[in-house]
Amino acid sequence: AQRTPAEQTLHQMREDVATYEKEMSVLHSTRMHNRILQSQLQQLEADHEVLEKKFQQQMKEKSELEKKYEERLEIARQRGMIPSGVMIGRINAQRQLLAKKEDQLAEVVASAQLDPEGVHELTAQLDEILTAKNRIQQY
Repeated sequence: AQRTPAEQTLHQMREDVATYEKEMSVLHSTRMHNRILQSQLQQLEADHEVLEKKFQQQMKEKSELEKKYEERLEIARQRGMIPSGVMIGRINAQRQLLAKKEDQLAEVVASAQLDPEGVHELTAQLDEILTAKNRIQQY
């Protein structure tokens, strides 16, 4: 059965209409999918903005905590240094006093014309007695 040119044109037009309807259906589905994706994108962008604000707030709090920590650490360091500075001053003062007393002892030994070896032995014995006394006082 041979078709006439009009029938062929009609058949071709029907195929074109069917193709057009399929393409319109795909286009409609694609548009719906695009709307869904756009909506999801907007929600994700809003979520991202909220998270970004939270992150910035957390970074600010972290920075403040680090600053407070450093300040407190510096205060603790300074407090620790003050007593040790006081102790160092006291130690230096005692050393100066000891050197002065040793000089006075040397003057007494020289002016009294005492035996330096005997004075040295006596000083060593006194040091031993003082060391023993200090040990007893510690306990």
